[in-house]
Amino acid sequence: MKIVSKLVSNAAEHGMTEVGANAHVRYMPHRRGRAFDVVVADTGEGIRATLAGNQGLSPPESDTAAIGLAMQELVSGSGIPTRGIGLWMTVTEMRKPGRILWIQSGSGLLTMYGSAEPELREIEHRQGAMVRLTIPA
Repeated sequence: MKIVSKLVSNAAEHGMTEVGANAHVRYMPHRRGRAFDVVVADTGEGIRATLAGNQGLSPPESDTAAIGLAMQELVSGSGIPTRGIGLWMTVTEMRKPGRILWIQSGSGLLTMYGSAEPELREIEHRQGAMVRLTIPA
């Protein structure tokens, strides 16, 4: 699955800390059967701090705003016009029926159930970023 490889690549790139990169990928059969979960998480600086590196963007005011911005096509922390498709491609692919998407970064959480509009809300702060996909088998 192309979206999983993009998420793993993002985690490796943005999961860098003073002690090195720390990213985790986990595949789990879904507890309800006939679906599986893929979780990709890192302990990097998070989406908001990454986007702050793009001088062409106004800095996001919150972690939820950063997630909402990062899920748009061609928005990246680098400002390079050909970058910024990872989360956009993930959100686009996860809009199919029966799929569930969670994106957590800092104190922001996005949840999306298939083609329904994503919900963004504030939660308890967590270092780095985590993306969880639930995909019907």
